[in-house]
Amino acid sequence: MSELTLGRSLIEKHALEAQRRTALGGFNLAFARSRLNELLAAIGRTPQFATYTRHDITHIDALLEATDWLIPETTKQHLTIADSLLITLSIYFHDLGMLVTRDEYLARASSKFPEFTTSIMEDESSRGIDLRERLDALPEDEREQFLYEEFVRTNHAERVEAWIRGDDHKPLGVADAAAEAVQDIVAGLDPVIRDDIAIVARSHHMNDLHDTTKYRVNRAYGGDAEDMANVQYAAAILRTVDLIHISRDRTPAIQYRLASPKDPMGQREWKKQQSIRAVRPADTPDGDLSDTIEVHARFASPDGFFPLMEYLDYAEKELRQTRSWIEMAAGCSPRAMRYIFPWHSIDRSSIETENFDPRHYAFTFDQEKVLELLTGHTLYNDASVAIREIVQNSIDAVRLARLRSQSRPADADVADIEISFDTESRRLTVVDHGVGMSQSTIENHFLKVGSSSYQTKEFKEHYPNFNSISRFGIGVLSTFMIADEVHVGTRAIGEARGFELVLRSVHGRYLIKTLSRESLFDKLIGEHGTVMQLRLRASSDVNEGIRELLNRWIVVPGCSITVSVDGDQPTMVGGQNVGTALKEALAKSVKPSALIEVFTYHEGQASMAIAKQWNPIYREWELVLQGGEEDQYTSTSMIGSYESPLTGEVAGGVCIQGIHVTPDVPGFGGGRPVALINFNGPEAPTTNVARTELEAGQSFDQLVGFVYRAIVSCLMDQLPALTERVSERFALREIAILFEGSLQANTQIHVTDLARLRDVLLQFPLVACEEGREFKAKTGRDLEGSGFLVIVGPAADDASRFLEWAPNDMGLLNLLQAGGLLQDLPSGDIPLMADHSALFSYFAMLWNHFEPVKLQALQGISSIALELQVVDNRWFSEGPYWRRIRDRQAPLRDVLSRLDRRGRNRLDRRFYSTHTNVYAVSDSVHIAGLEDFDALILGSVRLYLPQSPQSRVARQLNEGVASGDDTSVLQFAILSLLCDLYAQAKLEHHPEPLDVGVDAALLEWMDQHSTQDWQAQQGLRGLIGLEGHGPIWTAASAWQRRRSAD
Repeated sequence: MSELTLGRSLIEKHALEAQRRTALGGFNLAFARSRLNELLAAIGRTPQFATYTRHDITHIDALLEATDWLIPETTKQHLTIADSLLITLSIYFHDLGMLVTRDEYLARASSKFPEFTTSIMEDESSRGIDLRERLDALPEDEREQFLYEEFVRTNHAERVEAWIRGDDHKPLGVADAAAEAVQDIVAGLDPVIRDDIAIVARSHHMNDLHDTTKYRVNRAYGGDAEDMANVQYAAAILRTVDLIHISRDRTPAIQYRLASPKDPMGQREWKKQQSIRAVRPADTPDGDLSDTIEVHARFASPDGFFPLMEYLDYAEKELRQTRSWIEMAAGCSPRAMRYIFPWHSIDRSSIETENFDPRHYAFTFDQEKVLELLTGHTLYNDASVAIREIVQNSIDAVRLARLRSQSRPADADVADIEISFDTESRRLTVVDHGVGMSQSTIENHFLKVGSSSYQTKEFKEHYPNFNSISRFGIGVLSTFMIADEVHVGTRAIGEARGFELVLRSVHGRYLIKTLSRESLFDKLIGEHGTVMQLRLRASSDVNEGIRELLNRWIVVPGCSITVSVDGDQPTMVGGQNVGTALKEALAKSVKPSALIEVFTYHEGQASMAIAKQWNPIYREWELVLQGGEEDQYTSTSMIGSYESPLTGEVAGGVCIQGIHVTPDVPGFGGGRPVALINFNGPEAPTTNVARTELEAGQSFDQLVGFVYRAIVSCLMDQLPALTERVSERFALREIAILFEGSLQANTQIHVTDLARLRDVLLQFPLVACEEGREFKAKTGRDLEGSGFLVIVGPAADDASRFLEWAPNDMGLLNLLQAGGLLQDLPSGDIPLMADHSALFSYFAMLWNHFEPVKLQALQGISSIALELQVVDNRWFSEGPYWRRIRDRQAPLRDVLSRLDRRGRNRLDRRFYSTHTNVYAVSDSVHIAGLEDFDALILGSVRLYLPQSPQSRVARQLNEGVASGDDTSVLQFAILSLLCDLYAQAKLEHHPEPLDVGVDAALLEWMDQHSTQDWQAQQGLRGLIGLEGHGPIWTAASAWQRRRSAD
């Protein structure tokens, strides 16, 4: 067949007549086919689609030929030239979006591919986890190609739509050559026809064929009947031919061997289709119109058989859905009645197997038992959630009604949701003025366990920005935990007729009746909405305290809810926002003498209210904490010794869409802030089915980051007030003290994700610096590009304290040098930190993100200047491995502890040193004037310099320790112990002698336990004894040295 010859299909030949029709642009189908053949032949020729099944012109011809039997003869008689052209061109183009050229692949970073890759790597859903497992099975050099294949596969229908329309396609792949070729093919067509071709070509990946405003059944491209088309029918035919083209002509064996798909899903796709001989209409008696498609195949192994069976189940479901769409359109348009789609089932009887049993076995379930589980305490563990489930369904209905521009009832006294409870009859009534339910919603969702109308594709396409509280479709079942009978009345927006049903048992069958206009339910509902009425069982534990129960669950509903008990005055349920809700909760649990305020923080659709208490001693606001191992109602602050303002537990924690989920504050363990969080929108964290816990994953991690940002913002909020009475230097240091004091008790840090907290802290202007000798508050992120300078020593420390109290800030360096100090400090533009102690503030935020690159002695070694830059593994800290190190030191500590009691006490002090040893393991750390020292003390860190024997040993071990090598960890544990043991004796200002016998005990232990594979054995032996250790610099020894020099 030449390139300019058409295939054998009747529909393609009919479409060829478009060349003679002006309204159809005189379209040259033969030319289009020729260009298309060139483009399709390229699919799968690049590595990016080597694993995918065949999509060349033979695939197109097979699809076109399938239309000859898929379209009934009676419908063919009514097909117009425009119909045939639309079907033919949409089949031509539908898979063209999978074309990937080498140039496009090389330019992948200019598309949305990086974001796509990130979303996969950070996706904690089951789909994301499974996809990453597939990636791990691939060689490293093929992962990027596979990911781009997934990116194109996901977006291929949208890509070709953009190419046909001439829209911006670059976000979906920089496929300029393909887009230009497609534009060249459709150039002569009217824009309306082009748009319809684009819509239909994309539609085989859409689920919206019911939308006849998009897929018009009476589309006119010209004045003649032959220029009319049924766009919906064209989309239905494309969807179906693509669905059923699964025969082996699409996956020839030679092409399979050449492509050698390594991806498991690619292999399944090829094997499934290689065994299929034919897909055809089933024969019918007397030549009646067939509604069944039969598949002919033989399988020698189950590898392809079971994937095919699964696929055919899916295909059959899709056939029935397509048929219902076409029938629905036929009921609305006389012209659409001519277009018949009969297919609704697939005959599998001609699928044969060899050497294995083709019968299918699957899990089944006992419906009665499952329903009992879903309506019992096994799932929810709290009968009161039944009330919560009813009300949250009502809240969803009200919110959706508002989204559909349906205002609340005109009577201002009527709430969006009205709840009433009669204690004598134990009758609970919940009325909402929401969207109501149609009969279809009742049948397909309300009475179908696990089905939620809000989770359907159609709903999400119509309301992409609506995020329902209800997700699982089992809420109504929970009512049977507390009631034996549930009465429901409902009327959907825009419908004159309402419906009523009575649910008497979870195992029963129900009748749907028309709601009488004279009934009580009808009067309660009004124009639209739903009423649910339950008679609670006598044994139910929710008969009392309905108000308290509602306020416990419904915290920030976002609509007006009232509750009335025994006909009393209705009261509001929940707060307008997290701030008011937390204030109401605090009012129940705060001492009258306490001064409490609530700070509210917003970020997107998330809000957090935080309680803070006034400290009259320091005249500052602190966080209010509760919980923890200590008595939760006594002060947990390190700052003040005053009594806690709380008299009892404050209801706080996390709400999703205004419904309470957990009293915990994510990111905190033990003592937690008194706070209330509410998350709305698609980014809200996911919960378990019972909505009593937050699930771990990316969304939970993002919530923790949000909580930390809110906490820091709360404390920073008082910075302006502090600076009215003290300097900004002093205020920033005070905020740091306040922060750490509020978030830890008795050295126990309350936060659970310290690394994430430090990352959050880097984003806030918490660092007091001087830049160009002017004071500035900078963020840790600001300092990443420049690094910063720190001066350590008595002079800088005293000058820093002086400036904090000085009314006029002349600058740290100006003050020191004006007094004749630190004249030897090199000049430069690098920011100067105002106080070296800030390195370790905020739980060592800066120290964990930056490291020293230069250390220079100043003023006769009385001070040291350190330049710090972003961490680049120049230093190795024992901190992350502390527990393993201590465990491996235990035998050696036992040996040393056998010395006399006096010596043992001193040894114990050294063993439990408050300093963390950090070693220089890179030659890129520059030292000036400190060559005679082994180490310097910086805050709680003992910093061993590059020339020290301790750092030389650490260089031999650090990689092994980081990788978990046990021999390296043991040697490193000995190094750490020796550093702790001898360091105190080397301090110039207060040396502490060692007991006789320590050196000998250490050498004896080494002789007994060291082996030939100890790479650092010689270095460790050299560190046994005082002579193996050099002096250690400290600010205290520097001050002694300064006084001696004077």
